[in-house]
Amino acid sequence: MGTVNDAIFANKLGHFYLAFAQGLGDYLHTHIGHLPQDRIRVLSDEQTRIITYANTFFSLSDKIAFEQSDTYFKKVSDSIDAINAAIKKMDDINKVIIISSGVITLAAAIVTQNGGGIVSSLQTIIGAAKG
Repeated sequence: MGTVNDAIFANKLGHFYLAFAQGLGDYLHTHIGHLPQDRIRVLSDEQTRIITYANTFFSLSDKIAFEQSDTYFKKVSDSIDAINAAIKKMDDINKVIIISSGVITLAAAIVTQNGGGIVSSLQTIIGAAKG
């Protein structure tokens, strides 16, 4: 990927992570009266971590590329809409936590340039969203 494409991808990830954090917030707001306190705390903490990753992606721009990153980034790009759609339809708190944890792991894999971790995280997220 070239510098411009890296910046575009990093920006897209930043927006995805912000939208995902908003989705978690919406989920909490909608279900707060029915969720155990420990689950509320977990999701709230994960929402904060996801927002932190969003800010990290906004600051990465041309530093995000690594060997074969375009292949891995395409897999991420191809999955973003499905992940966003899945989180909006979730009612099961355990699935929401699995997906949000997977999104955090995905961010860590991208930041650390771990291609295998990117693929593994996407599999976990998509599997939980479908299951």
